[in-house]
Parts: sequence; C-alpha cells; structure tokens
Amino acid sequence: MDIVHDKEKSKFRVEVDGVTAYVAYTLADGALDIRHTIVPEEIGGRGIASALVKATYDYALENGY
Repeated sequence: MDIVHDKEKSKFRVEVDGVTAYVAYTLADGALDIRHTIVPEEIGGRGIASALVKATYDYALENGY
C-alpha cells in the first residue's frame, strides 16, 4: 500500500482499485487527534483502515505529538 501524507490537508490517504481511503487528523496543543477514518465499502475488509491509522500514529510518534 502506498500511503501518502498530505500535510496541507492533514490527511493520510491511499488509493486502492481506483478508490481513495483516508484518515483525517488535527494538530492542537502539541497533540495529534484522529478525527475520522474513511474506507469506502467497496475496498473494505483489507486492513486499509489499520494501515492508515498506523501511518498516522507513526507520524505522531516520530514528531513528538
């Protein structure tokens, strides 16, 4: 899975079979807060949400959030 971090939009996203899934987050007071994870039904059940959340938490840990 090629997960892309879009810092400007505060999202991690991935495209699978032409469908985009993403995690949106906010940064406030030195903390990262995951707001929502969206994986469309047609690409669900493949561990995409877990991979996106892991990428987001890895980013938070690497940056001291």
